[in-house]
Amino acid sequence: MSTFSTSDRFARHRLIEGFSQELVSSLRLAVVGAGAIGNELIKNLLLMGVGTIDVYDFDTVELSNLTRSVFLRESDLGQNKAQALVSRAQELQPGTTLRAIPGDITRTLSLSQFSSYDMVIAAVDNIEARLRINEMALIMQRDWMNLAIDARSAVVELFPFRSTERACYACSLPSSVFERMAERYSCGGLQRAALLERKIPTTALTASAVAALACSEMLRFIHQKRQESLPPEALLFGGYRIDGAQRVYMDTVAPTISRTRIRKAGAERGCPGCALHRPAKSFIRVTLPDPGPSNKPHVYSHALREQVDQAINRINSLDESKKDSLVVRLSDALILNCSCAQCNANPEDTLEFSALRGARAREQKDTIASCPKCQQVAVVFDILDTLTIAEFRSHFHTNLPDCAWLTIDDHCIDLGAAFAHP
Repeated sequence: MSTFSTSDRFARHRLIEGFSQELVSSLRLAVVGAGAIGNELIKNLLLMGVGTIDVYDFDTVELSNLTRSVFLRESDLGQNKAQALVSRAQELQPGTTLRAIPGDITRTLSLSQFSSYDMVIAAVDNIEARLRINEMALIMQRDWMNLAIDARSAVVELFPFRSTERACYACSLPSSVFERMAERYSCGGLQRAALLERKIPTTALTASAVAALACSEMLRFIHQKRQESLPPEALLFGGYRIDGAQRVYMDTVAPTISRTRIRKAGAERGCPGCALHRPAKSFIRVTLPDPGPSNKPHVYSHALREQVDQAINRINSLDESKKDSLVVRLSDALILNCSCAQCNANPEDTLEFSALRGARAREQKDTIASCPKCQQVAVVFDILDTLTIAEFRSHFHTNLPDCAWLTIDDHCIDLGAAFAHP
């Protein structure tokens, strides 16, 4: 039993059997989402004394956020949520390194950065962000946690990586989830401009409940993972089973709480996560050249493109039996070409079309299907996320694809240095 000290901020933590303040203070965590859940979660993590927290969010503060977000104020309206949260939350625990990273995680969170965290916690309200985190966790073989709420329910899902036999986030998703997600996009993968964003009814109470559950689950999991050699009775709160994915559900009105194991999708159903995103057997990180006064953007682009070429050549030579059948999978579907079926306008003679070539499809609204030349809704897009190596080199012989990573068979090339936050 630790001795209580009035000069120690975390003295009461040290009285808890099996709790290691040193372990908690050494943690590097990523919290994706700075809304209702993110505010409550970060409050808890700061009070527990977590050492480093990076906060990711692309959204701005709205008036309705203020009833559920302890760190946000009316003076923050219109500001990025992550930046507004961090500017005020730092006062709660000056010893924590707290960093705001504004922007969409598809552009700000690289695979290399993802793998540097002890855990990534998703406090988001959209399926696309969760699936993206799941993909990165599968490739980099990392643990992550998903949080969700509605008016009365709080859900915490833990996905510890142990082997490809364990369930991933997509394993338990019903087909209706993917159908609803598909409604947000056209058949070609463009955003539907007319679709209204669905708002989830909730209060600060469920956000507070899920954040408390998540913090407790994370701390128990981290303690057992770092102290697996200790007997169960010596572990924090009696230990934690970390041999598979699991879900904790709390009905805050009843109130009831339950824990269930998340099963891996059967072979007859398959899983769009596990099937497409296997753990990387080799990982190649494209790095930026040393900065200097003569390094212009086009110089960086050329140097990075050369690194990608070298990485592909290395992968291509690893297995001669697969050399002719290897394909390059892009992390994001790109518009590789477009033209108008009505007036034959194309990127060679239309500036608007030229600007679309190489763009990420899901970042474009379906209004771009209207031709800027003849005004007809007749634009045809060539959108791909997989190419043969020959096709890849043909399309990107002078530049990099605007995506976060490339996978070739079981090998991964991280392009995060070119696009993500440092």
